[in-house]
Amino acid sequence: EIMLGYTMTDGAEAVHSEFPNTWPSELVKHLLSRGTRMDPQIVPQRSATDFVNTDVLLSRMAGWAVSEVSPTAFACKWGNGRARPEEVAWAVSQGTLPGVPASIRAKITNMTLVSATDFTAYPEGSPRHPSYPAMHSAASSAALWVAVMMD
Repeated sequence: EIMLGYTMTDGAEAVHSEFPNTWPSELVKHLLSRGTRMDPQIVPQRSATDFVNTDVLLSRMAGWAVSEVSPTAFACKWGNGRARPEEVAWAVSQGTLPGVPASIRAKITNMTLVSATDFTAYPEGSPRHPSYPAMHSAASSAALWVAVMMD
């Protein structure tokens, strides 16, 4: 529901150079605004509105998830060195990538790319680090712990 009604362009812009904790925090704020409560079996509450064991804890967990997963994700990025989609599309458009099915080659050729960044949503192109694994998947680890800690 957080991005309900977003177009592909809206979604791309929403994650364009955003602060790493933005979307996990938005998820938590959304759930709290809907009345979602902490699971008392997992996180005992000291009062009806336990700020420390709800808001502060969820904020800390959102930051923890990003900070714990990020170093490993970046190590995998540099270890695997997987090309970014625009690098692959550019290689296809230039005819330097063998084994590409004709239907895919035709679609990319019809895009009449002038540079690799033409394949991205951003004029400056994608970040300069390899694409895999995506840092947004690192941030989305929040979905796991939120489901455990909240009812």
